[in-house]
Amino acid sequence: MDINVPYMPSVKNLHVILDKVQHAAVPDAFGYDFLCDLGFSSSNDRSVVKMLKYLGFLDTSGRPQTSYREFVNPSKTKVILAERLRAAYDDLYVSNKKAHEMTVEQLKGWFKSKTGKGDAVAIKIATTFKTLAD
Repeated sequence: MDINVPYMPSVKNLHVILDKVQHAAVPDAFGYDFLCDLGFSSSNDRSVVKMLKYLGFLDTSGRPQTSYREFVNPSKTKVILAERLRAAYDDLYVSNKKAHEMTVEQLKGWFKSKTGKGDAVAIKIATTFKTLAD
């Protein structure tokens, strides 16, 4: 796991964004323009692009990968997201096979020690992970 773990400053729209992604056509490239087309123009929502890249849904240029195409299939959504979480947060899952069941406070401590970030960033990383895992 990379110690530069992306996070969202606010996760209040994360579930809605992922839901809209599932119902939209797969774009040639997923960037801020596409995010605005989905109805999310807030600067707090922009970091979802980095999250999707970190999870392996998008390549570094923002082009959707196979996992993105599988994610938009409602019968595979949860399985694909779980697979991508386990791959992206591999160190976390090595330390705890049930990391998705950890509390935000437990996750904050783990991310703080792993990344060397302060409390404010560690809690945002933990909250982002927990929201995705839920």
